[in-house]
Amino acid sequence: MFLTNKLLTIVIPVYNMEAYLEKTLSSVALPEYEDKVEILVVNDGSSDSSQNIINQYAKKYPRLIRAIHKDNGGWGTCIKLAIKEAQGKYFKVLDSDDWFNTTAFTEFVHLLEEQDVDLILTPYTEINDTGDEKHFSFSKKLINKTWSISQFIKNIKYKNSIFALAAITYRTSILSNENITIGDKYYSDIDYDLQPLAFVKTLHILPCCLYFYYRAREAQSTSTDGYISHIDDYKNLLIREIQFFTDKQKSLDHHLKKHIFNCILRQCKFYYKLCMSRSNKIQTKKLTSFDKYIQKTNLKIYLNLNLSCVKKIIPFIFIWRFFKINIYNF
Repeated sequence: MFLTNKLLTIVIPVYNMEAYLEKTLSSVALPEYEDKVEILVVNDGSSDSSQNIINQYAKKYPRLIRAIHKDNGGWGTCIKLAIKEAQGKYFKVLDSDDWFNTTAFTEFVHLLEEQDVDLILTPYTEINDTGDEKHFSFSKKLINKTWSISQFIKNIKYKNSIFALAAITYRTSILSNENITIGDKYYSDIDYDLQPLAFVKTLHILPCCLYFYYRAREAQSTSTDGYISHIDDYKNLLIREIQFFTDKQKSLDHHLKKHIFNCILRQCKFYYKLCMSRSNKIQTKKLTSFDKYIQKTNLKIYLNLNLSCVKKIIPFIFIWRFFKINIYNF
């Protein structure tokens, strides 16, 4: 049985983030919540001064912040370690170049004490280098209400951005489920965002805009060149998601199954576009192998990909499969 003695565990995975880390830690270092909140700062083998910064905060707030140092293994390994170490009823990830609105954090902790659901969702803000902000919120009819996962997904019309890392706080026992597979390195955050939803029964929307998501560094892994350089990691993500969905689909509610299916379909479509836009013999061979994997593992996903279009009318995957023509070569 999962035991807790804190209300909330916040995990901050860190790898060479000395330029951002103090702002991140300062946004959550509130000693008045040391009896309710624990902050696990997991240093993933940083080679800069990140560990020194972590040590300073852990020394200053010993009952609030716990420093964990490990060999480099990737974002997902930090999250999996923190799940094992967590003592909080709820679990939230704060990336080490992002931060919380401290006022909203105070409100969040207060409101969290009143909850007993599997998933908490909160609004969040994206911000770039120039200070431009983009807010992601919820309609008034959804806020301050408890929903079944099925009814909520039906109400939001299957929008994927609702379940972004910045928005979600899981019940920790959901994440401890051995059926959830989180990858080690690139794109493991997508595993974290998507797979636990299969075990969520209830959720609640809180009004506090808690999370500031810094987008300026996205070019490293989420630009087109970044995806291409880590294309095998992206393929491995898709294999995990397809296998997970295939294993669990019979037990999923209709609306939740449709949501997860649509997410995987979008991710697969993107992978085909990546491989075909940078086509060479190696990428073509990899894509052909992946295509056969989908056909064998989940025929419904395979067939639905035939309907995927570019410019709204060109079924590019269907054309590639049946006519051996890559439209991206023209």
